[in-house]
Amino acid sequence: MPPRPPLTHFLSLPLASPLSKPALQASLQHFTASVTFPTIPTIPATSSIPLTAIRPAGTLHLTLGVMSLPSRDRVEAAVAFLRGLDLREVLRKTSATTRSTHDRVVGGGGEGGRVDADADADADKRIAIELRGLKAMGNPAATSVLYAVPEDASGRLGPFCSALREVFTEAGFVVREERGLVLHATVVNMTYAKEEGRGGRVGRGDGRAGKGKERKGKIDATYLLEEWEEWVWAEGVRVERVGICEMGARVVEGREGEGDVYVEAGGVDIP
Repeated sequence: MPPRPPLTHFLSLPLASPLSKPALQASLQHFTASVTFPTIPTIPATSSIPLTAIRPAGTLHLTLGVMSLPSRDRVEAAVAFLRGLDLREVLRKTSATTRSTHDRVVGGGGEGGRVDADADADADKRIAIELRGLKAMGNPAATSVLYAVPEDASGRLGPFCSALREVFTEAGFVVREERGLVLHATVVNMTYAKEEGRGGRVGRGDGRAGKGKERKGKIDATYLLEEWEEWVWAEGVRVERVGICEMGARVVEGREGEGDVYVEAGGVDIP
């Protein structure tokens, strides 16, 4: 099997807009105050999260696929491909598929003309999602990533994202993945954790390192998943843009007050 190409960018739906960012920030501040220092005796020390591992509101997004774009020409080609897509038509087609499937399931029969008309109407409506709960990547007892789940009452988000990933994969810009698309908004990533002294070390909330090498860079999130299972991070978050971003969030000159952000190589608004 050939080696995996170096990953440089990713295709995503940014979630932090001027409308949604205040709610996301408020939720993250509440979460941070609850989990980054063991002031509440009921929080296990191994569930304490380093402050630097909690992602700023401006980084929240849904990843559709990862990309290997090693040259400026490849980046420009991917951005041009994105700008050349008719996103409204992609949304219309996925809306039609969703409605047709719904009609078959509920036994409505659904005439083709009516489905198409309804899909056209849906394409004029922005997808709005709710970010809910907390889940772990991999084993919750030793995980490095925690995320919120996007819920879409219209059922259009998943098909829309899958369709976008597929067209970018077929065009050779997104690396083909065997696994299905798991939409998630990362709120904790231990890759960004730093040793900060008391209350900030990985694995312990009391300044001591966690036991055993297997806990390095990981936390036991079992307790947190139960506590935050029904938490609503934000409601009515509108999916408004598709972007191609550079890997690795960082502080950008002139935007220091925002904390880490993902630098966008190019993007388009969803009409």
